[in-house]
Amino acid sequence: MHVARPINPWWRRLLDGLRSTDRDVRPQVRVVRWGGDMEASRVVVKAHRPIRLVFERLDATAAAEFLTIPALGWVTTLGWMPRSCIDIAPCPVGSYAFSSLDGALHGCLVVEP
Repeated sequence: MHVARPINPWWRRLLDGLRSTDRDVRPQVRVVRWGGDMEASRVVVKAHRPIRLVFERLDATAAAEFLTIPALGWVTTLGWMPRSCIDIAPCPVGSYAFSSLDGALHGCLVVEP
């Protein structure tokens, strides 16, 4: 018995790919004051949306140059610029600690539903 399959022309597959909703979602931008005599930073974002963290460096020490988020597998350098950005893919609900490599600077990224 022959089963009819719907025809899906190439142009429809192309348009379906261009209509992806993931590209339309803007990242959540949060500014984190990083360094100096600042207390621990707490950053709150919503789940299932991309995240952009803008680190505003308050000192030029080597400790403030590196950033690690162990639960996400992130280790990155912020460079010597006064403001540096990192983009993070959407995360599941939870809290993720971040810190400098030596632990002198630290904070928490809280992802809420």
